[in-house]
Amino acid sequence: MTKFSNVVRFKVKPECVDDFLKHFSDLPSYAGLLSQILIKTGEQNYCGVGLWVSEDAVVEARPAMIASLD
Repeated sequence: MTKFSNVVRFKVKPECVDDFLKHFSDLPSYAGLLSQILIKTGEQNYCGVGLWVSEDAVVEARPAMIASLD
């Protein structure tokens, strides 16, 4: 069965890492989101990956996901 994903890279300021990790763990579960993981790729570098049931679910959730980046 085909799934869809979104991937976002983050470079976090050293003094903001704890806040960033808390924010990521508190993100809502969007409709159609099957799983969401955060991968630490460096000292302050992270990669967030979402797995979705459909492309439409990703498109529908995109505005809320972008807003959560602020």
